[in-house]
Amino acid sequence: MKRGAVVSAQQLGFTGAEILQYRLLDTSPAVGIALKELRFPRDAVIGAVIKGRGVETPGGQTVLKPGDEVLVFALPSGLAEIDKFFTVERRKS
Repeated sequence: MKRGAVVSAQQLGFTGAEILQYRLLDTSPAVGIALKELRFPRDAVIGAVIKGRGVETPGGQTVLKPGDEVLVFALPSGLAEIDKFFTVERRKS
């Protein structure tokens, strides 16, 4: 079971592409790592990082922090892969 981070999602017309907004938790795998090191899927791109009340255009040196929100644009082929960067697997008890 996944816990976490999707704030909103919107499908883009007939393409099946989506815009997803994630809020990073302190336990999100992408926290503390420069974007160029993430090995993000080719079929997805982080288009904006929301930090507090400001919006940044991300670059390779951008490092995500807990509480940041990211807008991800993804084709259907990249959707399954991007969740692993922003969500945390809950351990079964």
